[in-house]
Amino acid sequence: MFTKKANRKPGTNKFGFAIMLFAIVGLIYLSVALGNEEKDYSINLIEINGNVYLSKEEYYKYANFNDTENYSELSLPIIRDRIQKHPYVKNAEVEYEGNGKVTVNIKEKLFNAVLLADNKNYLVSDEFELVPLQLYTQMVNYPVIINPNDKIDYAKKKYITNESESLIGLKIISSVKLINPELYDLISDVDLSGEENISLRLTNYEYEIKLTKKDFIRQLSYLSEIWNRLKNNQMQNRIEYVDLRFNQHVFIGFKQESEVNGEINS
Repeated sequence: MFTKKANRKPGTNKFGFAIMLFAIVGLIYLSVALGNEEKDYSINLIEINGNVYLSKEEYYKYANFNDTENYSELSLPIIRDRIQKHPYVKNAEVEYEGNGKVTVNIKEKLFNAVLLADNKNYLVSDEFELVPLQLYTQMVNYPVIINPNDKIDYAKKKYITNESESLIGLKIISSVKLINPELYDLISDVDLSGEENISLRLTNYEYEIKLTKKDFIRQLSYLSEIWNRLKNNQMQNRIEYVDLRFNQHVFIGFKQESEVNGEINS
């Protein structure tokens, strides 16, 4: 079988060649323009703003900004990329101010709790992200979730999921924050080691508060209702535990030297 070649007009080849030549010239122009753009400014000072959890020096160290002799190799995109790779940083805006000065405005992630699991500390963000606690972290005054009763390898997890008992700890913390902000500020740790029970501890109070994993919302509501009476109790120093696990009753256990036990009806 034979096929007949299509007739081509001489102008067709010239038109295609012109398009290809135009594309090549365009690429060369862009390459030169970008190269010149990098030479339009020099960097001799990088200023970081918006940091809370780490000092500026720690961010400089992480991004390798300590050696000013290497600033000639930097550009605005490179600076932004290095800073934004830090696990604490959610977003970074980089701006050239002129006279060799670059300003980096960082927005750090919002953390709500600390998780202690597998002998490691993690900050837990508002998006349930697990971020390993960095050395020299400052301004960390969050409730601590300890002893999650599960078999999860948290080092391999990026987020807390429904399969994790740590989620119960986060729900308790957020519930207390909503129900009673004063109590929220006092939360020291949430211990999930029990099979069915939870121990809640408060800063400056020696006793533990006992909850159940299935009905802690209702129990926390009871705690909020009696909190003013509880914190002003004259036998405050003798209290060993506050037990909210029983329906519509709050039991207060006292230390052994005190033979008195009490019950508060909610």
